Amino acid sequence: MRGARLAILLLALPAGAPAAPPGADELLSSTLPEKREEGAALLGQQGDTAAAKRLIALLDDPDWGVQMAAIRALAPIKFEDGRDAIREKALEGKIRAIRTLAARCLKEHDAEHQASRIANNLTRLKGEARLPALEALGILGTGEAIEALSEQMRAPEPEHRIHAARALGRLHGGEKGLTRGLKDKEPAVVILAAVALAGVDSDSARAEVLDHVAKLDPLEGYVFRRVGRRGGEVNRDAFAKALEERIQKSRQPCALLQVSLAAAAPVNSARAHFGNGDPLTRTFAYKAASFHAERVTPAEAAAGLSDKDRRVRLAAAEAVLAGTPPADALNALLAHKDPDVAMVAVRRALEMRCKDVLPAVAALAKGEAPAAKKGWPVRAAACVALGRIGWEKELDTLAALAKAREWQVRAAAYEGLYHCYDKRAIPVLIAAFGDKHPVARMTARKNLRNLTRQTFAQKQMYDTWWEKQKDRLELEHPEKKLEELDKYGYDTKKYLQEILRGTDIVAVLGRWDKVQLVLEDLQVPHQAIRAQEIKDYGLSPKQIVLVNCEGSIDSTVTEYLQWMVICGGYMATTDWSLVNATTKTFPGVVKGYVKQSTGNDVVVVEPVAPDHPYCKGVFHEDVDLMWWLEIQAFPIAIDDPGRASVLVDSLQMLTRYGSSAMMVEWTEGLGKVMHSTSHFYLQKEGFAKASSEEERKIFAADHLGLTPQEIRELDAKDAFENIENTTPISRTYSMFHLLANFIAEKQRRDLQR
Repeated sequence: MRGARLAILLLALPAGAPAAPPGADELLSSTLPEKREEGAALLGQQGDTAAAKRLIALLDDPDWGVQMAAIRALAPIKFEDGRDAIREKALEGKIRAIRTLAARCLKEHDAEHQASRIANNLTRLKGEARLPALEALGILGTGEAIEALSEQMRAPEPEHRIHAARALGRLHGGEKGLTRGLKDKEPAVVILAAVALAGVDSDSARAEVLDHVAKLDPLEGYVFRRVGRRGGEVNRDAFAKALEERIQKSRQPCALLQVSLAAAAPVNSARAHFGNGDPLTRTFAYKAASFHAERVTPAEAAAGLSDKDRRVRLAAAEAVLAGTPPADALNALLAHKDPDVAMVAVRRALEMRCKDVLPAVAALAKGEAPAAKKGWPVRAAACVALGRIGWEKELDTLAALAKAREWQVRAAAYEGLYHCYDKRAIPVLIAAFGDKHPVARMTARKNLRNLTRQTFAQKQMYDTWWEKQKDRLELEHPEKKLEELDKYGYDTKKYLQEILRGTDIVAVLGRWDKVQLVLEDLQVPHQAIRAQEIKDYGLSPKQIVLVNCEGSIDSTVTEYLQWMVICGGYMATTDWSLVNATTKTFPGVVKGYVKQSTGNDVVVVEPVAPDHPYCKGVFHEDVDLMWWLEIQAFPIAIDDPGRASVLVDSLQMLTRYGSSAMMVEWTEGLGKVMHSTSHFYLQKEGFAKASSEEERKIFAADHLGLTPQEIRELDAKDAFENIENTTPISRTYSMFHLLANFIAEKQRRDLQR
């Protein structure tokens, strides 16, 4: 509701009710919900029965933010009617944020009594009405709550068992009921029971869950990721010990090794499987070895680095370079004949800013090392790393490489010259102003503008400027801008504008996704072009390329994108771009899950690692975030689970379509790739199923994560009336927030010395 529809319901006061604290009456009679929230807080400070009665009335305020303020103010007041009213909100509040807030307030002030009331009335609640009660018990967490939830693992309705398993997972209890859940006929119950059981701190629970996961398909990681993370959080040493024993005895430990990786458990028995016949098992064994304090031996390293399977070689290289490797280990891998192994070493040397390996990096850049003779990628990455590690020390080497015949090496040298941050690089970049290749030309020009802070349309203008400025010019590294990136709060338009300001974003137009509309709404400068135009414009490692669905590109654009990312650029793609762009550019990491495509659907999504930088400010425990799926969207299958990091997955996606991954990212060369099954731009599907404005607001709160304040602001713009126009809401879409964090990381990397 907006305008007149937002008019407050004036509070009916009992006859002769005591006056409110000074100012409260005026605040409570305001048409502005923010003022009424302040009034509720004042009543809470009064803290007596009269205040409690007025706060109970506020629980019916038309604004959800005011209701939440009233719950917070009412909970500490010792008044039974007030606690009962809060319990009703925990069971019947219109949005989940209200229900969970009410339950948390009861947990703090009246947990035992309220848990008993809810547990005793469970059987009276039928169908969906029981679900909030199960969630409330999972928050209250008393012994009686755990007992009631365990009993609900026998409930005839699958949805009740699903919610009970989730609630027990929150409480790290209910071992008997969860063990029973491992044999449930409903797949979602089995999965949630296994994950919850991993959080129960007992030897028997650990034995049950590890026996269960050892039998699962090693290619679907949903359970492994969550069992490992949960087990690593609850008595990690005991969990690691149980894993160690089982991996040592197992002939097929692939699933258990993945659990150990998710738990970050130092399992030394992984070494026994370096020679396993299954390449995925060997891959995970080497990755698991990275967590152990004892380094892989030279013989173990040699075996892994010469493995026929690329996934194993990459994992072995990471194991050799785990922690803070000595320079001789880096030098050995930089000199390795396999370009994939050498690429891992180049990236690690750059992360460490290890100047002791500059000669080996230079040998790669100049094409003298064995790996450099097998293609341009490792040479190009080495050129960029040379500038970033060596600065002015390597300027002459890069100036010579700027004359290379291969455009990939020449353009990479231009990028490396920028990172030297020495004014002697400027005349070299001016000379490259008219480079014949579009990628090399664009890279030179962008770096020239960034170093000189001048934008000229012609080479001669730069020549003239340089002659006047070269003796007095002083360059200042832009690292000071890092401080500005965290100035603004996350959930604000201002933050998004600031985090995206100054970035070099290219939106590749597609038929079905529209990230450019969100960027326009935020007034963020960007370049929106067709894929074919990249052939004329070129690309630069300074850029973030966003490929809208359907993302069709040809072989030339594929090579340009590949070079850009390897030299430090970032690329994000959505939906059909998986097969039309992502796998064409970087094959062998992910692919389309071809067993089943999606319907026109929305699914609840979950963070694999809530503390991951990309997930900052995106996921909240009061929100079941939902992502939209295009009809016949491609679920993501993982080809190389040793490299692809799943950021977001979905139990609903797994049980409906067979593959859980919703968003993945991985490193290529010095850059990164991110792909999402859902779109950058919020589609209308979730709203289309809602028959009224209020239902759309409920969807926005429960499944898009909008706060009451954001809903008020969007309501004032009629955002919930016109479901055809979701542009105003797209900036709050969790997928777009993840993208903003992806871009923020790119900014930070570019600004670091």
